[in-house]
Amino acid sequence: MALTDTQKGLYLQEMGIQTYFPRRPLPGAKPSRAYAASVLRAPVSPQASASGAGATAKDVLKLLNPNPAASAAALVTKPAAQVEKTVSDKARALADSLKPPVASAAPAAGKRIETPAEPDPAEAQTEQATPLRFAFAYIPVSEHLAVISELPWSKSASLSPASLILLSGILKALGIQVETQHLHPMVFTWPLFEGAGLELDADNARKTLEGFVSKRIRLRPVKNLLVMAQESAPLLFAEGFLEGKEAVFQHPRLDLRVIMTHSLSAMEAVQDPAMAATIKERKGSTWKTLQPLQASLNGTEHSA
Repeated sequence: MALTDTQKGLYLQEMGIQTYFPRRPLPGAKPSRAYAASVLRAPVSPQASASGAGATAKDVLKLLNPNPAASAAALVTKPAAQVEKTVSDKARALADSLKPPVASAAPAAGKRIETPAEPDPAEAQTEQATPLRFAFAYIPVSEHLAVISELPWSKSASLSPASLILLSGILKALGIQVETQHLHPMVFTWPLFEGAGLELDADNARKTLEGFVSKRIRLRPVKNLLVMAQESAPLLFAEGFLEGKEAVFQHPRLDLRVIMTHSLSAMEAVQDPAMAATIKERKGSTWKTLQPLQASLNGTEHSA
């Protein structure tokens, strides 16, 4: 009868024969408790001690089987049928343990199937809240005016050519002749960089943005600041400062006047005819908001 390797190993195991003895500890392998303990406690033979070597293979075999004659007698007296039955039982148990798990029976008719509750969307949204992200472009124009425009956020945010052309047209309408190539936007994006343990809340964003704007104005003072933003505009000021404010007001910390209106990206021309009327309305409201600024700039030029 042909035996498989598993059956051969079980027969040898039942007969008390150990089939594998490692010559040296295998890297990363868990050592056999009996073998490792025997080797560690093994008395070194006089010949090995004299030569300076450790326990030899013969020493280990003597430790594992100190009485070979008794073991042989036990194997002879053990009935062969009993050995075969033991091996068959162990082989069957091993085969059963390797079988895939049986699927549970279908529930009886009318019995309610318990399903795990779905997570609450509100809780999931709270746990995975979108981090605070925004971008601004600061454009110095003259000693009388600087512009801050909100940008669509991206890691490499920049003022689009269409926005530059639009800004140049607005400045010319205000009486400031400047070409697009002479406009040099300085972009601020938040977060400055991302990583574990960084404080990226609105309070830190306000402080960092305030430092950026204050430094630009300190290096090149202006009398008017045109803020063209909607969603992220409150981050330019202290929390709650813009509540109840008109479109034109005095800056709370700097000696300049602030004029607030739509962002340049919100007034860019689009191909969608449905948005054409909305963009036209935004441009009209922006120009109406800029009338006090135009009067101030014209009065400054005439007095000069």
